[in-house]
Amino acid sequence: MKATTITQQFIEQHLNDDVRSLALKKCPSDVDLPFALAQISGHQYAIGKIPEWASAKGIIYPKHLSLEQCTNELIARYKKKYISNILGKEVWSMADFTGGMGIDCYYLSCKEELTLYNEMDNILCETARHNFNLLGRSDIEISNLTAEEYIVNNGHKHFDLIYLDPARRSATGKKLVSISECMPDVTKLQHRLTAMADMVAVKLSPMLDISTAIREIEHISHILIISLDGECKEMLLLINALFNGNSLIESININSNGNYSELLSANIQDENLTNVQYADIDDICSGNYLYEPYAAQMKSGLYNTMAIKYGCKPVSPISHLYISSSACNTFPGRQFIITETFPFNKRTAKELFTKYKQANIAVRNFPVSVDELRKRFKVRDGGDIYIFGTTCCDIHLLIVCKKAY
Repeated sequence: MKATTITQQFIEQHLNDDVRSLALKKCPSDVDLPFALAQISGHQYAIGKIPEWASAKGIIYPKHLSLEQCTNELIARYKKKYISNILGKEVWSMADFTGGMGIDCYYLSCKEELTLYNEMDNILCETARHNFNLLGRSDIEISNLTAEEYIVNNGHKHFDLIYLDPARRSATGKKLVSISECMPDVTKLQHRLTAMADMVAVKLSPMLDISTAIREIEHISHILIISLDGECKEMLLLINALFNGNSLIESININSNGNYSELLSANIQDENLTNVQYADIDDICSGNYLYEPYAAQMKSGLYNTMAIKYGCKPVSPISHLYISSSACNTFPGRQFIITETFPFNKRTAKELFTKYKQANIAVRNFPVSVDELRKRFKVRDGGDIYIFGTTCCDIHLLIVCKKAY
């Protein structure tokens, strides 16, 4: 739907206004107020997620769920660099079979080659067509079919890259995690997809178990796990029909300032064969450093690889905290300096939390939850003190830290 001139002027005049307050005010009768409010709200949401689109005058935003589920611009831009490196080329033809709002299609595609956007929702198709034209991408072909219908009708076509982001909500709105439950079902389409493209990229929920993906999908060459500002956002599978080796698992954290962590990479077999030295109680002392990996690195399961790469010791096989005697500024996670360490018992815990009435508390492999600690010892959240409850050498510990920088 395209706004009338009067409605568009109203939208532009009120882009920074509070939407709830605006909804209660009188407006000119020829303004489509529901549409205007949706556009103002969409613009305000897009500023932090897709700033390039938000800065373009006249962009039409779809229903909030589509905007909420679309890929963050920083992640989409990084995925293009990543895919370019794997494909070994800078320009490629591409088909996005589950186009949605069109963010991934726009950022992953190349204007110099054929780009197809396919989406089963007619309104999203028309919205994407309008936005692509506005952004100078009138070259993108629009198709209004289900992914299955497009494959059946166009199975003879070939692309360098096919991209899919299967819907992860049921008809009733329930969140889905299993690959086979999502729509389209990539487990059933995988052979047809690999016949139509040199590479197939599938965006999946970060909640999906990696071993399940490897078991259900053939020829996965790469599994990329992406977090944004420490929060795990997506898992990307790259599938190549010619690949028959061990899938390379990689993880990256992207900061909202545009900086990336180092790419952590290994396959499961190499990870399992990597031997590490675990920390002992003496390592967890004042002046040493404690590291908490970002969510993407945690999700990757490359715990031993991480320890070797960054020269640190895991606190235990299942605590997933790391210790080193010297700073490692490239570690992909939060970095702390240890100030005190207490064995966890009733007396020491009372002493510790009498001293620190406000602290950020986290637990890993610890017998007591954060909520229970706060309730039992009446500790307020926040401040610049961080306390980690964990277990090392079968001893429960409370580690007091401050951020390293």
